[in-house]
Amino acid sequence: MFSWQSYSQTSTCDYTFDMTDSFGDGWNGATVDFVQNGLIVASQTLASGSSGTATVALDDNVTTYLIGSSAGSYSGETGFTFNDPSGVAVATLASGVGYVSGDTLATFTTVCPAPPACLDPTALSAANITGVSADLSWTDAAASGSSNVEYGTAGFALGMGTQILGTGNTTESIGSLLPATAYE
Repeated sequence: MFSWQSYSQTSTCDYTFDMTDSFGDGWNGATVDFVQNGLIVASQTLASGSSGTATVALDDNVTTYLIGSSAGSYSGETGFTFNDPSGVAVATLASGVGYVSGDTLATFTTVCPAPPACLDPTALSAANITGVSADLSWTDAAASGSSNVEYGTAGFALGMGTQILGTGNTTESIGSLLPATAYE
């Protein structure tokens, strides 16, 4: 018997910051800060042109503030749409509105999508079993190209066994086993 568990956990996710400038010459020094837990986690500006996109990594389930840290020379030209990982707009600023330095332009709580569930492997088997080794094999049902393997003496608790993390293989040879001992 084999025990499988996904060890990946996401605590941040990427939001998309689509910037526009109605005059087409960039934001002229205007910047927007992204603040979580009282800290600036990112700052963005449109250096030149009429549009640009930036990715902003934000912590999950945290109140986030978009602060106009600098209004630049012509804040009325600036505009943006801030999209969550699903592409839904969580904050917008239309060109022509403008703001002054220090204005809170938006407030929301980040919501990161749950990581995809890992599919259990199939066709688990052990072969070439000796008193101190065995060859394990499985089919990666998720076709992820990466598996975590954990084994231990029968009845071991997950997290307390011997771990092989992130193997790209669908076979593993394990050794240094105790003779006449049942393993899971």
